[in-house]
This record gives sequence, structure tokens and C-alpha cells, in this order.
Amino acid sequence: MARCQCAYHRRPKRNHRIQRRFGATAAISRVTITGGEPAIGNLGSLTLSKSTISNNHCGGIYEDGDLSIVDSTISGNSYIGNGGLGGGIQCGQYANLSIVGSTITGNSATYVGGGI
Repeated sequence: MARCQCAYHRRPKRNHRIQRRFGATAAISRVTITGGEPAIGNLGSLTLSKSTISNNHCGGIYEDGDLSIVDSTISGNSYIGNGGLGGGIQCGQYANLSIVGSTITGNSATYVGGGI
């Protein structure tokens, strides 16, 4: 398993595949994001539905805004190394998270929060 050099951060890093900034609103449906560095960084308002976030390094989702996950799967993501918090979903201090009809399984982190 690759070891991340990601540091704990209060905002999404530039290498997230999808980023939502403060005040931004988006809905994403029927996507699969797999096998890379952090998949999603959210500081705005995001609805993720019928999607799969899997096997990403440095975490699957960094959440510090409003995030709704509906009928989706967050699995096999890892955050190993410096700052390893939240393998599947890492919630910051301003996070509002809602999960409905979804599966969060097989995620891991160095310190705390393998799933969330």
C-alpha cells in the first residue's frame, strides 16, 4: 500500500479530482472515482448520488461543507502516513454530513476514522 505524504489540511489540496469551494453548489451522479490521490474535496454544498469512490490514497473524500451521500459506495480508500485521518471520509470542523442508503466499508487510516 502506498504511503501518503498528505498533511492534514483545512481546505482541499489542488490534486483532488473534484473540488467544491466555499459557497459553490453541485450535484454529482453516477460517477466512479478510483485509484488515485484524494477523490473529492468539498467546502461548498455537494450531493453525491449513485456513485462509487474507491481505492483512493490520502482518503476518498475531504468534507468541510455540506455533503449529502445518497445510494453510493465509499470503499477501500486509505489515508496512510502523515495526518492519516479519515480513510473513507474526513470531516473538518465545519462539516455537515448526511448519508442515506449508502455503504461505507473497507476504508483505513493511520490514526483515526477509517470509515468516517
